[in-house]
Amino acid sequence: MRAFACTLLPPPLQDRCAAVIATLIASSDGLLRSIPAGTAHLTYAFMASAPEAHLPALVAALRDVAVHQTPIAVRLGPPDILHGGVEARLVHLPADEGREALAALARVVTDAARHVLPGADVALTPAPHVTLARFRRGTHRRAARAVADTIAERLTDMRLDVSVDAVHLVESVLGTTGPQYRTRAAMPFTGAQ
Repeated sequence: MRAFACTLLPPPLQDRCAAVIATLIASSDGLLRSIPAGTAHLTYAFMASAPEAHLPALVAALRDVAVHQTPIAVRLGPPDILHGGVEARLVHLPADEGREALAALARVVTDAARHVLPGADVALTPAPHVTLARFRRGTHRRAARAVADTIAERLTDMRLDVSVDAVHLVESVLGTTGPQYRTRAAMPFTGAQ
């Protein structure tokens, strides 16, 4: 099972992300591809191949993290383009506030997943962010200039305030039209406030 541990944004913020995604895609001349509708999230750990048989143990480990975790106040935005060398990779909402607490949560979640998935490749997300859209492979940063201009002209004031209050385990099934996400478990935070 290809999966990730994350926090899905609540429906009102999913709607705000969808509007921003539509604006970005309209300015991209076909270079951007949206994330699946309604799936904007902060990723903590990615598991390229978690054995299905270990799913109950993984859910239990994430539940144990959640019962000791208190909600985290996070402010996201404005949108930014993430580059890899000369390529434009994706447009995301970085954590503007709450970044250190999210990074600490990502480490705890990753450690819990690694403990119950011995031998599996569990990758830590060191700087959790919300991916909005991905550029086509090989998109040069110059080609992404129109998207950067749209962000600068229309989206620099965009911020999302999020109460991170749960961890979700989401399965990612790759297909010809991109990944399809399926929430396998949701564990609300219940730590003392």
